[in-house]
Amino acid sequence: MFETFELSRFLGRPVRLFRFESQGLVWRYCSAPQDLTIGGVTYLAAQIDRSEIRQTIERAKDKIKITLAYLRDPAAPNPPSTQALGNIWHPYAPSDTVRVVCMSTHIGDTDPPVVEWIGMVSQPEFTDVQLTLTCEPGTAIAQALQQGPRWQKGCWKTVYSTGPRGCGLVAAGYPLPTSVISVAGSDVVVDEFDSPPRDLVGGRARWQTPEEVVGDGPVDHVADIIAVSGTTITLDDVTGLEAGVDVTLYTIGIQTDTTLTAVDGLQVTAAEFAASPLSLAGGWLQWTRTDGFIERRSINAHAGDTITLLYGAADLAVGLAVIAIPGCEQTWNACAARFPDPENHYGGAIYKPIKDPAEDSMSWG
Repeated sequence: MFETFELSRFLGRPVRLFRFESQGLVWRYCSAPQDLTIGGVTYLAAQIDRSEIRQTIERAKDKIKITLAYLRDPAAPNPPSTQALGNIWHPYAPSDTVRVVCMSTHIGDTDPPVVEWIGMVSQPEFTDVQLTLTCEPGTAIAQALQQGPRWQKGCWKTVYSTGPRGCGLVAAGYPLPTSVISVAGSDVVVDEFDSPPRDLVGGRARWQTPEEVVGDGPVDHVADIIAVSGTTITLDDVTGLEAGVDVTLYTIGIQTDTTLTAVDGLQVTAAEFAASPLSLAGGWLQWTRTDGFIERRSINAHAGDTITLLYGAADLAVGLAVIAIPGCEQTWNACAARFPDPENHYGGAIYKPIKDPAEDSMSWG
């Protein structure tokens, strides 16, 4: 049907569809005068359009601009349907990529929409009543892939990544699965488990018991680990634990889970920041917004119970639950402070000779 409408001189009623996605959240809009339901999902009618698509050998010329209605005045009445989408970039830019798919269909067409362009939003531009999004093709983010290791003194690996280029560092506690042999008071004897890469004391134990209410599923239990002696674990709660129950022990983590107690511009305060085992400078602060979007801000400085962020956010307020994750200096000493076996994780060549550039001349002849 789509081809028929496209070739028809009078029957075609073209509609442009737009799908924006980030972290699993999706916004759908159409240029039709009314909402359209296609494939079981609804595209909201909106004042939205895009520039023409170009495909050239120069990526800079392949960008498109998507223009949509947006009111910068938060007190303005009757906001457009695209207001929620524009709020992603106003007043602060998001910390994650927003991808966009441009499609085309016709009113009355029963065929699936035709995908015309795929990319990501690279830059927003606001006026009082309009938002223009400059978008780049999806291939623009693939240029840094497939880069192998380098012979260098500093570590080349990506912190917290578990891929081929990652060092495998875990910010939360390392999981150690085991099962219960016996329970005596608050002491739980478990099967042998792997040697923990960090201390278990101060970590947590998690297990499940059969459902108590039909349809609710198994009941989750969490307890703090008070002491460890061989395979005997002392917990502050042993509800539901008995021989044969599978339990997962978690070591202490290097991240800091806390609630903000003060916010002053880009400086945020929480008592737990002062107890962080590592400096938080160079890491990031993250939290979950009410709409489910995870925001992250780089940490520029850390002093005691206060950290300084790279830029602000509308959500930053007293009482906000946050997670502060330390960065890494990419040095051998930093790796040794994070792993009991840094030789298995460090990507640099610590014995690589250092050459003083002042001893060489850049002149020839």
